[in-house]
Amino acid sequence: MTAEVKSKRREPPTPPRAPAPALPFDPTSTQGRLLLAASAVLAERGVADVTVEEVLQVARVARRTFYKHFASRDDLLVTLHRTLSEGFVAATKAASRAGSVDEHVARTVDVFLTVAQRGGALFRVLQGEALRPGSPLAPRRQELFILLAELHGRAAAGARGEAPDPLIVHGALAGVEAILHRVVLEGPLEGARLDRARAAMIGLLSSALSAPPRRGSA
Repeated sequence: MTAEVKSKRREPPTPPRAPAPALPFDPTSTQGRLLLAASAVLAERGVADVTVEEVLQVARVARRTFYKHFASRDDLLVTLHRTLSEGFVAATKAASRAGSVDEHVARTVDVFLTVAQRGGALFRVLQGEALRPGSPLAPRRQELFILLAELHGRAAAGARGEAPDPLIVHGALAGVEAILHRVVLEGPLEGARLDRARAAMIGLLSSALSAPPRRGSA
């Protein structure tokens, strides 16, 4: 009987998938109830068709109470996006303490994916709204990208002694966002779809963090 030699591609070990941070809303507070109500209504109806009145009905809060916490519907939307983003940024900061660039990338991509899974329709709605020109979330998205690019750059500098060009990292983050936006529109983020998205996101971000540092002053 002829012995078969099986060659397997050796891949670096991947850390366990990081858990998504819990939704940071306090259901016992009035603001928390409003944010939870807005989350439910937005996930069901999308941004364009949601009114303050619908949020008030779900939260069982008076209109004058709403305006003690938020200046407008857009203010509520921005607060919701910012609150969810803060949890993701905190998880990214924790991942930046990983020992290698590969570990850092795997952990942050896993946080991104698990947040998207947990957020479900709400994540899809907010992501789509942030990509819309003229949206009140568009400036917040740009601020978030700048912050994340800085965090990833610091992680790379700590692991290999020099930071990549932040413009390259910013572009990679936009690519990661585009990958996730596409796959969540295709269907549930699970199984082969999840694995494919994870591999593509890790590959893209890893390449960016391994890029040469910025050269010159331009």
